[in-house]
Amino acid sequence: MDNCPLCSSKAFDVKLKLRGFSILRCNECGLLIQSPLPSQDDLNKVYNSSEYWNRPYFSNCGKDYERDDKIQMYENALTKIEQLSPEKGTLLDVGCGTGVFLDLAQKAGWKAYGIEYSAVAAEHANKNFGVPVQVGVADELSIPENQFQVITLWDVIEHLRSPVKLLDKLSKALVLGGIILIFTPNADGVIRNFSPFLEKFIPQKPISFTEMVYSPLHLYYFTPKNIKDLLARYSIKVVESYQLPMTPERARRVTLSTRLLLNTFDTVGKIVGKQYRFVSIGKKN
Repeated sequence: MDNCPLCSSKAFDVKLKLRGFSILRCNECGLLIQSPLPSQDDLNKVYNSSEYWNRPYFSNCGKDYERDDKIQMYENALTKIEQLSPEKGTLLDVGCGTGVFLDLAQKAGWKAYGIEYSAVAAEHANKNFGVPVQVGVADELSIPENQFQVITLWDVIEHLRSPVKLLDKLSKALVLGGIILIFTPNADGVIRNFSPFLEKFIPQKPISFTEMVYSPLHLYYFTPKNIKDLLARYSIKVVESYQLPMTPERARRVTLSTRLLLNTFDTVGKIVGKQYRFVSIGKKN
């Protein structure tokens, strides 16, 4: 990594050394970066494998999904979006997966479209929910300018090799006054920062807790300020930002003692404004 993709700084520290890669921290803006970055071919193999889509994280993403914490998160976000953009129009979900959020958006009255890297997931989205989904790497696809009233990225930006390139493209795809929502892990979250300490109390299964919170599929970890500054480049002002807790159940950390431990640390994160994940909602000026 020669330069930070956000601030162009050349000054990095090694925050962590894990099996197969390190986590670098930009000394200027605090962005966390995986080093070395995996190749696009390596990522292709992962995201198009059945093993990836069979993970617990996607356990409630089929046609008959139930209203769990993730669905409630989507519903709450749609409510906030509709408060900022009362007249419902076109909505693009980048990295739409199997299409659950698009289905909720359609039911709420939006004209929904998706972009998805995995052809397998895109087929599910189209078959189960009837949403049109373009397949491919989002920052390499042709996206029409001034087309969308709302663009959402749920757990997407941290997976991309070129997040800045994608946001440049998406900012042009938004209409004036359009809304963009970004949901991503918090680089400065208390649980993430204390993960080497926490793993002493959480059994390895099959990987250590630190390796779980610093997934090899997460190429970047942003802070809310990172996202605010990045969007500002494209005349998008963050009008709302809020943080969300970790969901230990999705990571197979379901013992009562583990849940209490992680909930305690996440409560501390909430108090100091450094929870596990966050949502930033911006409006294009």
